[in-house]
Amino acid sequence: MLLAPSPVAITPEKEAAYDRGVKAAANDANLCQLGESKLWEAQMEEYDAKVWFWWFRPDHRARVRQRQAVTAVAQAEARRVCLVYEGKMAEARGHLGLWSDMGVQESRGLFWKSFEQGKVFAKRQSFWDTLIHGLEYGFNRDENLLGFLLRWLFNVSVNFTLGLLGSIFVFLWQLPRLIMSFNPSLLSAATFFVVAAVSAVSLVASALGLIYAGAVGVAVAAAKGLGPTVRIGAAPRRPMHIRGGRFGPGFHRAHYD
Repeated sequence: MLLAPSPVAITPEKEAAYDRGVKAAANDANLCQLGESKLWEAQMEEYDAKVWFWWFRPDHRARVRQRQAVTAVAQAEARRVCLVYEGKMAEARGHLGLWSDMGVQESRGLFWKSFEQGKVFAKRQSFWDTLIHGLEYGFNRDENLLGFLLRWLFNVSVNFTLGLLGSIFVFLWQLPRLIMSFNPSLLSAATFFVVAAVSAVSLVASALGLIYAGAVGVAVAAAKGLGPTVRIGAAPRRPMHIRGGRFGPGFHRAHYD
């Protein structure tokens, strides 16, 4: 579903009904925006009232309590008017249907947004892992280049696995809110959620399969090219001993009783 076209087309009648619903909710949209603006102002005033050690200063503590009460009232009012607006918009979007182009496109955009967030997490973690392991490799003279490369490939694969699997959970967590914004029936909502979840898991599994295949290919090529070699300067050395003020192999220090 996340790649296929939507199964329900938007007819002119559905589009006209949607436009009428949007126009009917326009006033509520303004009220919702105004309520959120007042809430933001109340939160800023509450933040300004919280000076250093306000909890231990009676006058400032009373002022903060007063601002918190105002913030609570503004939050309740903003929630009320925004719920009315969201309800009217859900009714308007319901004329188009959850399985319409709008529903499928919005669910697709939600998935790719969470997928991109998972990739960003994996890239960031891989960057820091590469930096840290590179420094460790510079100071660790017992590890050869092949071992370093294999460890780096493993860490990158783990980072992308965690990031992309996390993107699935983020997508599935946000999907019900999107579904309910179309005011669907229970059966339609459950079916849409299952189909979207299966599609998301399939796409992530395919992406991880490509990543694993690439990692295995690089590991095999590296093993063939770097397997017989060792790190420069890491060749085994014979112990050096001191005798007569000189270093040299095979020299042993004399012992005196």
